[in-house]
Amino acid sequence: MLKILIGVTVVFLCTAIGAAYSGVYKKRVDFYSSVLSFNSELKRNLIFRRENIAGILRSKKEYSLLCGLYHSDDGAENRTAPEFLTQEQFAIISDYFFSVGKRDGEAEEQFLDYYGEVFKAELEKCNAENKKYKSLGKKLGLSLGLVFFILIL
Repeated sequence: MLKILIGVTVVFLCTAIGAAYSGVYKKRVDFYSSVLSFNSELKRNLIFRRENIAGILRSKKEYSLLCGLYHSDDGAENRTAPEFLTQEQFAIISDYFFSVGKRDGEAEEQFLDYYGEVFKAELEKCNAENKKYKSLGKKLGLSLGLVFFILIL
């Protein structure tokens, strides 16, 4: 009876670990959605209100993860990389937040348009990865848990 209880616990634990592993892809999709939304907000702000970037980041809860990436004093060493981004993705995001808000109106609009397209392409790529891998982690975790369950019995 104890072996069955331990085996069931191992199955649930392995499935949860697999689901957490697959959650990385969902986090990337959510992150790029918020970055794209922030970029659009900056573009609207540039045309109408001219509010500062830090104020826009603090204005919505959706942008809370982005607050650690932007520092107005050019403190690149203070930027914190989200654990779910690859090094290449973090380099692009870091370049964006290092350069945003440092141009005149027309150049800034072109900058925001360019990065808007970059972020759309990255969001599409992350959506494709999410669709491809979202159930894979759960299935592999369940399979590994069942293997352990059989070995325990």
